[in-house]
Amino acid sequence: MRNTKERRKATATGTDRQNGVVPARTPEIELAEAVTTKTLRLVFRNQEGRNVTITLNDPKEDITQGEIHAAMDLIIASNALTSNGGDLVEKRDIKLISNTSEDLLEQ
Repeated sequence: MRNTKERRKATATGTDRQNGVVPARTPEIELAEAVTTKTLRLVFRNQEGRNVTITLNDPKEDITQGEIHAAMDLIIASNALTSNGGDLVEKRDIKLISNTSEDLLEQ
């Protein structure tokens, strides 16, 4: 009997039948449809200098940087939101995060 490494090599090179090694068959997996979700993450600095993050799920598809900046400016100017460290005083970061997932186990 051959060792595992030799068997893998024989299978990989196609010498399966003549050497008595039958290649392993991988089961076919039917992939579910991929689902992509988007998240808009806005980071502000508060009066104490700490970051405050606001996460918004499913922002509109055609949102622009200008619209995001204007909304953040409005939040800061109107003191619409506050935190434990005081009012939000500065924009720190903006991220649009896309996450794609596929469910591999259908039940």
